[in-house]
This record gives sequence, structure tokens and C-alpha cells, in this order.
Amino acid sequence: MFRKDAAYIIVGGLTGLGWACVQFLVAYGAGHAVCFSRRKPSQENLKNINDLESSSSCNVVSEQVDVTRYDSVENGFKSVNNRFPCAEIKGVIFGAAILSDAIIESMDNVKFATALSPKVRGAWNLHLITRDLNLDYVVIHSLFPAYMVIKENRIMGLGIRSKMV
Repeated sequence: MFRKDAAYIIVGGLTGLGWACVQFLVAYGAGHAVCFSRRKPSQENLKNINDLESSSSCNVVSEQVDVTRYDSVENGFKSVNNRFPCAEIKGVIFGAAILSDAIIESMDNVKFATALSPKVRGAWNLHLITRDLNLDYVVIHSLFPAYMVIKENRIMGLGIRSKMV
């Protein structure tokens, strides 16, 4: 399903559903899986990466990238190309999000923008960087709360919904 001679970028790939996507890529033949994360990997993340690499023929690495900043995304893609010069980038899986745990009506503009930025700016920056690439896959995933329309719905759900409309 995935190519040994290709690289796949997983935004938010160190934890949760993103990490499950990394494991899926590895299980189905990806040659290189690159986790983009705002944070450096924790010791637990590094152990998980090492264990996954040891049990497969896939290179699994992490790059510190803030998808809300174009220059950071650009540098992340350059780093992938430098690290794996013979591996064309063939897919992007995008699952980054920031939970802003507040009722929408009580949020100020800063909290609102902070919660939406990873999805909206991140998706736009990834589009700008990848628009000339010959990608096999672009996956933007999120969470079930996007479909919930209730007063207590968190802003993360709104950000998710904005990408689906």
C-alpha cells in the first residue's frame, strides 16, 4: 500500500491518532515515516520510535515543526529531503490540534485563534509547500466532536468542522 522508496509526513505523529497512523504506515510498507511535532519527542516517544524501527524496515524519525509557521514547515520539508535524498515525499497525514478547554461563548479572540490556528494555518501552509509535489496521499483527520452542535462543544470541534465544510 505504501512505498519503501518514499517518505510520508505525519503532522502530530508522536501521540494518539497520529502515532496510530505512523504504526499503520509502517505495517503497510512505508520506507520512511517522519513525525512533525511542535515539541521535541519525549523519552517515551523516542523509545516508541526505536521499538517500531527495530521491528520493521522503516525509518521512523521526528522533526520539530510548527505547522502554523510557513518557514518552519518549509524547513521541515527541506530536512526530510536532506535526510532521505532518495525518498520522494508521497504523502501527508495531518492531525495536529490544540485543545482549548473552554465553552465557546466564554472564549476571547486569543483563545479562539490559538485553538483554530493549527488546523487552519497548518493546512494552508502544508498546501503551499506541497502543491507542486506528486503526492499519493493527503489525509486530514480529526475528532468526532466536529459533528456535535451543543453549547458545551469545545472550540476544537469548531476548528475540526471548519476543515470539513
